[in-house]
Amino acid sequence: MLVTPPGASTRLSGTSVLARSLATHGDAFQYRVLSPPDAPALAGPVALDPVYRGGSLARSARMLGRVVSGGGSAVHHYFFAPHPKAVRLVRAASVLARRPTVHTIPSAPATELNPALLLFADRTVVMSESTALTFASSGAPTPTVIRPGTPVPEAPGDPRAARERLVAADPTLGWGQDPVLLYPGDLSFSDGALTFIEAAGQLAKEHPTARFALACRAKTPHAAQVLEEVNRRAGQLGIADRVHALGVVADMASLLAAVDVVVMPVDTLYAKVDVPLVLLEAMALGTPAVVSDLPPLAELPILGDGVLQVPRSDPRALAQRLSALLADPSSWAPLGAAARRLVIDHFDASAMTEQYERLYREVLDA
Repeated sequence: MLVTPPGASTRLSGTSVLARSLATHGDAFQYRVLSPPDAPALAGPVALDPVYRGGSLARSARMLGRVVSGGGSAVHHYFFAPHPKAVRLVRAASVLARRPTVHTIPSAPATELNPALLLFADRTVVMSESTALTFASSGAPTPTVIRPGTPVPEAPGDPRAARERLVAADPTLGWGQDPVLLYPGDLSFSDGALTFIEAAGQLAKEHPTARFALACRAKTPHAAQVLEEVNRRAGQLGIADRVHALGVVADMASLLAAVDVVVMPVDTLYAKVDVPLVLLEAMALGTPAVVSDLPPLAELPILGDGVLQVPRSDPRALAQRLSALLADPSSWAPLGAAARRLVIDHFDASAMTEQYERLYREVLDA
């Protein structure tokens, strides 16, 4: 049984997408996924258990009730960023359920929390070496590292066809053959969007045809203020007509294939998966990436090529890196191919599922 946060969107939340991908690629186990009533069906022998309905208290109560009852499952696997109240509730429910437990922590806990107090499961999984080190350095047992996985298309994306689909859906884009750089990150917590726009202002002087897109969902009320500041700065920098705030994009795969570079210059990954799935999805389509030196993003260039690194919160360094990239269009395809290979080698959904199913056998045999 896969348990994700009761209020998480099945389409937009990284933890929910990850859990559903695990269930879809399952081979040796059958999966029951706790979900809202309107969750899209999944391929294969996956049971959706629509317990997440009603208000937040009702959803949480139904989730805990299903856990306590066992839900007909041999192993309970939780996906959530731990905080003390949630851990206490889930720990108590797990004791009553008397089932082996696995807990996947999507990203490093908040710095003010003691990681050792957030552990409750028989096995704890994190998604990067840097988060594993955070736990180990606190004196907590070192968790298992299983990197997030994404489905890898059989062939790279077709940038021209993808761009045609996007422009057909929204003719106001008018991108033509202009180079397009995309920031698909957070608005509420990181400085990534503002770093991106400041860099865009410098970049536009050398590359006046470059366009800058943001595909970000508003997680909190603060996100609207950040977006307002992004638009204000774009106007001050004289690039308002080159900036496209797209919000939540229905056809994200086409967008990721249509742009030339995906940029993630963030100073925090709070409330996001350690390696954001949208970044992996872009790379799997053959789109190169530029990321900050923030752990665990800094692990990507170590694992393979196709990902370029810049200092976090440094618009000038980002602009210089992107300017060099735009000046050499012949490098884009090789970089994209390398990015795709990196995902295949280290972040494939099937490989992720194999590691989890090996872990399930271990906790069942313990």
